[in-house]
Amino acid sequence: MKILSGHRASGIIFRYIRQYRGCYLLPANVCPIVPLTFKLAGVDFKFVDINADSLCIDEQTCINIVKTGNYAGMVFVHTYGTPYNPQMFFAKLKDISPCFSIIDDRCLCVPDIIPQETYADLTLYSTGYAKYVDMGGGGYGFLQDDHSLWTEHVDYTGYNIENDYKNAFLKKEKIQNVSNGWLDAHVDNFVNESYIQKIYKLKSEITIHKNKINAIYTDLLESIQTLPHHFNGWRYNILVNNKENILKEIFKAGLFASSHYQPSSRLFVDNKFPNADYLYNHVINLFNDKYIIENQARKIAMLICDIVK
Repeated sequence: MKILSGHRASGIIFRYIRQYRGCYLLPANVCPIVPLTFKLAGVDFKFVDINADSLCIDEQTCINIVKTGNYAGMVFVHTYGTPYNPQMFFAKLKDISPCFSIIDDRCLCVPDIIPQETYADLTLYSTGYAKYVDMGGGGYGFLQDDHSLWTEHVDYTGYNIENDYKNAFLKKEKIQNVSNGWLDAHVDNFVNESYIQKIYKLKSEITIHKNKINAIYTDLLESIQTLPHHFNGWRYNILVNNKENILKEIFKAGLFASSHYQPSSRLFVDNKFPNADYLYNHVINLFNDKYIIENQARKIAMLICDIVK
């Protein structure tokens, strides 16, 4: 297993899929940056709905699709950083198609610097903005020894692609073409020791903080439906019927929460993905990172309870 690092985890994905081309399966609720990376790389993709229980790409649907023999790979995204280990699923895919490429996207998970036994060809972690360990940028991955990355130059100008997809969401438009210059695809075939040590240090600190904030939410939001514990590491997630009204009241009180991004499938296709749509329409992400303190968490939780009751 080879370890490598890059300025962005999506830059590593770009170089991998440029090397191993074909049509890839993506979960409908994937971050928009991923399909935009595929567009920039000139690599095709097909969206698949998520499973209502795992909240990750639906495994049986993928197995049925891969049996057709027309697909090159898949990006498995750990929704909300769930630690669910899909190795049995990966093994089934490899049994069907040994050359099927599996990218295990753990960018919202607790970062692990020790490689694990896996059927995935590329396992990715991120230390970018708003990730579990937020270092403002950077990502790293584990690549199987018999795999390599595309090494050609990729132009980078600092163009902000977020404005493009946010405007498309707002206008309910489809993205046909992707601008150049936004993806910093610099990759090194090593991980700097100081980077590793900083990950360990920050992971320990933020885990203590998250546990404190989550304990407040769990205590005060007892009457509110929440996602199971294993989905609440990256952020603390609740399910409500009046999401927009609750968010409006939170912002009005000078506090903050997030509805998270819409399913990125909406930016590219008209197909309906009921489970991904349901999750987006009902979930609110409550922050538990370094940007929120305990008193703010209490105020948010009490405000939500007042609105919902």
